[in-house]
Amino acid sequence: MLGLIALLALEAPPAEPLALYARARETVENHGDALWPGLADAPFRMLLNDGEREFLVCGGTPDGFEPAGTDPVTGCSLASRDAQFGPNLLATFPLFGVSTIVIGTPEETGQTPRAWQQVVLHEHMHQFQDSHPAASYAAVQALNLHGGDETGMWMLNYPFAYDDPAAANAARTLADAALAALDAEPDGFDAAFDAYAAARTAFTAGLSDADTRYYEFQAWKEGVARWTELALARLEGDTGEAARQEARLRQELRELSLPDWQRVAFYALGSADAELLERRGANWRAAYFDQPFQLGTHFVSAGTR
Repeated sequence: MLGLIALLALEAPPAEPLALYARARETVENHGDALWPGLADAPFRMLLNDGEREFLVCGGTPDGFEPAGTDPVTGCSLASRDAQFGPNLLATFPLFGVSTIVIGTPEETGQTPRAWQQVVLHEHMHQFQDSHPAASYAAVQALNLHGGDETGMWMLNYPFAYDDPAAANAARTLADAALAALDAEPDGFDAAFDAYAAARTAFTAGLSDADTRYYEFQAWKEGVARWTELALARLEGDTGEAARQEARLRQELRELSLPDWQRVAFYALGSADAELLERRGANWRAAYFDQPFQLGTHFVSAGTR
């Protein structure tokens, strides 16, 4: 009997990440639709990896899983299996036909609890993106960047011209223009915004058509998900987290190096896109899915003042 109790305790999901997941769900339920109508209705399924077991949260009991009860905080069903993914994963992808957050615990991923909660919100934005017909898997494949890869790994491994000196210099100029616009006084913001828009146009003009599509895709998807972390912290009234997010954005823009950071550089540049469009008063969020994978079009519609 004691052996059975010990086994059940071993297979219980870790409490802290489930509590953080519950808080992330609460944030989305309270504020998500004010930012992105429909965000609260998007699937919020999570596969939590503690290094030994994986716990499927709010996902039923697919083949290969064992029922593990109900999470008392969220009311979600729990199911478990031996770990099959790496414990340091922070990603969202289709699993059993549904967009699923696949994530290790804060300890396994090296995240503080609050930062881990923000990652969950970031990944939920991906679930929202993935659930929209305009940004479906078929729509992403239609960008014609996959090179025959049907697994989706091309989204991480696409051979962008990261090491091209001209592209690196243009990206550095773009990051500097973003910092200048973020730090501009109100009476100088419009001019700084226009300078950023011009630097953005110059950056993409120097890329191949395929590289431009890839950049716009990453800025649209990862950059906006990163910005959504900041926007939700503001809506929550969490000034400390909002300040941390703002400081991170500025630091990343100051240190940005396209050859060194490669795809990760687009998180900061895409987040700057969203923040500057928001400050400009552009109607970009309402048109976000009308023009998927093309944040650059919103700078054209925002116009020069």
